[in-house]
Amino acid sequence: MHFVETPSEFKNLINKLESNDQFFFHLFVEEHENHPIEAKPLILLIKNINNNDSFAVSFSHPDVVNVDSRVLKKIAESSCKKLIINKKDTNHIVSFENSIDISLHVYYRNKSKIEIDLPRCKSNKSIPIMMILKKFNDTFKSIVKALDTFESPTDKLINDLSEVLCGMEKSKIFSEKNNNLLNTQYNLYTPTTRPSNRYNNINFLALNKKEGDRNDYVSRYGSDGAIAMIDYESYHLRLFANHIKYDLPNDSLHTYLGKLYHGKEELTEDEYELSKKITFNLMYGGITQDVIDNVPFMKAIHDYIMKVKDFYEKNNYVETWIYKRRIYSDIFEDTPTPYKVFNYLLQSAETERNCIVLKNILKFIDDKKIKLPLYTYDAFLFDIHKTEFQSIKEIIKIMNPTNQFPLKLYVGRSYGDLVEIHV
Repeated sequence: MHFVETPSEFKNLINKLESNDQFFFHLFVEEHENHPIEAKPLILLIKNINNNDSFAVSFSHPDVVNVDSRVLKKIAESSCKKLIINKKDTNHIVSFENSIDISLHVYYRNKSKIEIDLPRCKSNKSIPIMMILKKFNDTFKSIVKALDTFESPTDKLINDLSEVLCGMEKSKIFSEKNNNLLNTQYNLYTPTTRPSNRYNNINFLALNKKEGDRNDYVSRYGSDGAIAMIDYESYHLRLFANHIKYDLPNDSLHTYLGKLYHGKEELTEDEYELSKKITFNLMYGGITQDVIDNVPFMKAIHDYIMKVKDFYEKNNYVETWIYKRRIYSDIFEDTPTPYKVFNYLLQSAETERNCIVLKNILKFIDDKKIKLPLYTYDAFLFDIHKTEFQSIKEIIKIMNPTNQFPLKLYVGRSYGDLVEIHV
């Protein structure tokens, strides 16, 4: 292990990193319990995959001569290929160019996780440097074994999701009770790639509207702002229809399908609610023969599921619709039903399309008084200053550029009192 402590040693390191070699990088932070947005770098460890040449660059560890943390950017910009763990969180500190989140590659292949588990203590500064080095070297063995999990479509998705969700976490969400901006934290370690979001014992994707859980979240701009939510109508159904190029009406799909289920042109409120339940039960549990015979769109879903079933049984994987990422059989705990495989494809399509849309929205609002602190599967939550309300129309265009994904807009003082409005 070479400890980088002088300008000449740093220059030597940079020369090594300006190569075609592949390196394992891991940036340890001072306090693991802090949100990544507040993390401070402790020490960066680097190991060459090809020859095991190793380097340590310390920024604040008491056992080592420390260097200015500004050199981290220079290291991150080096041209070598970098294998890292948890790119989204690391992006809050520094963005490693030409890097691969090898841990997520492994997880999306077989649901196993590569981590470096340090002893739990208040500050990682108190952990002896030799223990940190041992943990790093032990993990390196797993990294080498995981190299064959790399696939370009998966890498593209990981990079885009890491960038987008890091950007959303930087927005934070304003709590009226705390009179402060709160951190949220997206978790990418989910089998379908659909992120979860929980921080400080708050599950931000499961805030209960009926129980008032959403009422605390208001605009950071006070009386000069508002909360807006834009959500997709029947998102999964339309994602599928778009994938197979099946024409659907822009009106409510639950009404459209309900008329076919009930064999009538006008639905009561109870029949409408029942039609929603019928649709979800069919899509997630199995489409019955009478529905196949009488509802053409459901027949199209059934036929596609059978086609996917045959492909999966032959190849032990299926391919996602947008990024063309492979979902392998190891992702499923047991032999999956055809409908389970289909629903993994649906949730993956939701995540992949959302990723592209979110990336475009974040670019559009970058110089505006608009924040995008949260998205919950088919709904995007915005915190908007009154001078930017006209931008909602542009955001709607970004979310639905081809008019194949109808949207609903809700605006209110808080996340809990949103009212639908028409633009």
